[in-house]
Amino acid sequence: MVYLCKYCHSVLGQIDAHHAMVEQLGFSILTDDEKADMMTVDEALQTTYVKTVCEHCEAALRYNPELILSHTPLQ
Repeated sequence: MVYLCKYCHSVLGQIDAHHAMVEQLGFSILTDDEKADMMTVDEALQTTYVKTVCEHCEAALRYNPELILSHTPLQ
């Protein structure tokens, strides 16, 4: 499982997660729409990507909220 910033695409971390661990991480409580919005699976690589926001982008958006209106605000 790889955690990526959804804005700048920086890799924030990765863990070797199997199905049971994914349940423990709380992803099972998400709706299907929420999962589709924040998770993608590359079957060929057997990797799940989780979109989140890094500290840099979070700060940039906090101080410049108009950036969120851009299609690629921080790239």
